[in-house]
Amino acid sequence: MKRTQPLRTSAVARFTGESDLPGTIAAADFPTGHRTAEYDFLLHSGVVWPKLSQAVADALRLNVEPHEVLLSTRAIEPQVYIEAVANSIGVQFLRPGQPPLGPTTLVDGTDLPPRMLAAMAHDHRARGQAMALATPEVLDSLEIEAVRGARLKRAVRGLRRLDPELSAAGPIRLWQLIALLVLIGLIIGGTVVAPSATRATLMACVSVPFFLVVLFRVVVLLTVIARKEQTPKPRLNPNRDRHLPAYSLLVPMFRETAVLPDLVEALSQLDYPAAKLDCMLVLEAADRATITAARSMTLPPFMRIVVVPDCLPRTK
Repeated sequence: MKRTQPLRTSAVARFTGESDLPGTIAAADFPTGHRTAEYDFLLHSGVVWPKLSQAVADALRLNVEPHEVLLSTRAIEPQVYIEAVANSIGVQFLRPGQPPLGPTTLVDGTDLPPRMLAAMAHDHRARGQAMALATPEVLDSLEIEAVRGARLKRAVRGLRRLDPELSAAGPIRLWQLIALLVLIGLIIGGTVVAPSATRATLMACVSVPFFLVVLFRVVVLLTVIARKEQTPKPRLNPNRDRHLPAYSLLVPMFRETAVLPDLVEALSQLDYPAAKLDCMLVLEAADRATITAARSMTLPPFMRIVVVPDCLPRTK
């Protein structure tokens, strides 16, 4: 998830090394007063004081950063927030369609709190390097253009290269070829000698996998029902949200414009803190209809569109 990736750089950036930054400071380890003061620059960007103080309180309760609460509740739009951060720490803000000015380290302005972005900016200035903040969408578009070939090669052929035994892209083995030829011979011979018995045998063989799938689902369902009846209802813990992990949801879609609204509605009903969710609708560049439909919708703040380059194999 984004929260676990403190720095993102695109291939158009020139990054000479890791920043000498301190480790990420947990939300609960930062005093409330300092956390509020850290974000007071947002008061000049349309965030009113009650919303800011409430975001700080919710961040402490959820053990996240205040800006994650502000963005997840749409108290401020990502572009407005990142531009305000960039202005406050004195770095460039990269707008959509705007190329970086020279060799620049591009950073997702929502990945880190302002105190750590300020430390990173100071570190870059000390090294004589440029730094710019951008939205995840801008970084995604730059990264797709800059590293399209490398990413496609790694995604399509990476498993075959790293672990051929786990990849279905490997060449057919000799025993597999022999078994296939024997099976084809048996089917042809059986069709000539006893066509009715051969058809019945083939139907039975094809039905076995489907029967096993249905049987497996029935067993799982009965197991869940049995456990639900035996397990006592847990008592609600008022502090449970604080200990919940952050989740990323990858939702690949291809030519599924008709189901997109229902899917977005269902995902919007997830009973989980929005500040701890990062839901990505993974769409393919060739599927313009679904991309257009998704971009025309008002998505929840924790949901974003990721367009991947057109390449085989397609879909999930």
